[in-house]
Amino acid sequence: TTFATGVMIEIISHADAGEALRKMHPQSKAFEALRQAYLEMRQEIISPTPRDPATILAPGAKLKVGQWHPDVIIIRQRVDTVAAAGFEAKFDEDLASALHDYMGTARIRMPWGVIDDRVREVINRPPLPPKKSDLDQILANMERWRWVPAELGRLHIWNNLPEYMTRVVKDGATIHEERIIIGQPDTQTPVFSASMQQVVFQPEWGVPPSIKINDLLPKLQDRDFEVLNRRDMRIIGTKGQELDPERFNWDKVDIRDVGIYQRAGDANPLGLVKFLFPNKHHVYMHDTNNRALFKHNERTFSHGCIRVRDPQKFAELILGEDQGWDKKKVAKNLLDWDKPSNKIDLIRPIPVYNVYFTLMPGENGKLKKLDDIYGHDKRISQALSGVPAQRISAKDPARNQQRELDEAAPPLVKKHLRAAGQKKTNDDDE
Repeated sequence: TTFATGVMIEIISHADAGEALRKMHPQSKAFEALRQAYLEMRQEIISPTPRDPATILAPGAKLKVGQWHPDVIIIRQRVDTVAAAGFEAKFDEDLASALHDYMGTARIRMPWGVIDDRVREVINRPPLPPKKSDLDQILANMERWRWVPAELGRLHIWNNLPEYMTRVVKDGATIHEERIIIGQPDTQTPVFSASMQQVVFQPEWGVPPSIKINDLLPKLQDRDFEVLNRRDMRIIGTKGQELDPERFNWDKVDIRDVGIYQRAGDANPLGLVKFLFPNKHHVYMHDTNNRALFKHNERTFSHGCIRVRDPQKFAELILGEDQGWDKKKVAKNLLDWDKPSNKIDLIRPIPVYNVYFTLMPGENGKLKKLDDIYGHDKRISQALSGVPAQRISAKDPARNQQRELDEAAPPLVKKHLRAAGQKKTNDDDE
């Protein structure tokens, strides 16, 4: 009530009420681009813009890639593909690919690299009006900007999950960007912020609960204790001591509470380095021993943590900014096998933002749309429309995974969980 009263006082005491409200919005350029797009789209729904008769294509010659023609200019505008100055009328390969995709969206099968009267007929069709779901997506992304701090930090790391990209930003400018791999839809990388505090060379891997329960537990229950040695794994106690697997009653113990780690080495899924920003999700960024996966456009392959394609460059930037390290010093530590789990504490922790923006300002001034890989847009739209949070969270993949892990636990552990109503959290993930 106090907050609402303050807002009303601010509005009525301002000469321009609209301006007063706008000042309360997030001040980022991206938010403003979303707001303008929302206003334009809403107006288009209310009063669609008629197509300019001058842009209607008449029947004409069949064109192939490499040819020049005035029709190409209009087609280029319609499929939203730019060209270098002076080449707008040239039918180039970029336009051919964009046109092929456009025709596919219209469910018209056409050979690649051809403009004929069938293409012209599709291009002449009036554009489909925006849908309510399009407006909802804009609102969901606007809402996300309200969750982001006004001050992100002079140096910070920005991980946009639907884009599969990480960026290092300094003084408002991106000084490094690289591909990342994120969690699968059923083991999602969470949206949150924290501060990076350590870079760890030659890291050990904390085995995640799903692998502990589904893979290791059945073997340990069958007294196959060598399974840990075969995988270069060991059990570490709370005081850092190595424990013998034979001391545990694997039919009763909850293996999720047992610290199982794989030693540093070529088989370690964390690769040569990891970047820690402590958080309740036990999520971090790291190298990987499977770099081929970065070639994919859709990169949801992890159990929740974020894999970085060029971790050496990433480490050089972070430790160079924080401690003045050069490339040689980073390279030396990457390959120093005599120092497993070599932790370098950052002098100045770096803010890390795991964000989820499915609409971003593009180079041509229009919004770039990304796939809603985790379904978060739908959940936010439901929340904004008044759907109860309990109903939304009931379909949360993270909660479903937790229930599955609880059901896979030994019978005595499941009995304890039901009695206590206990919900456990994941430990180190990959």
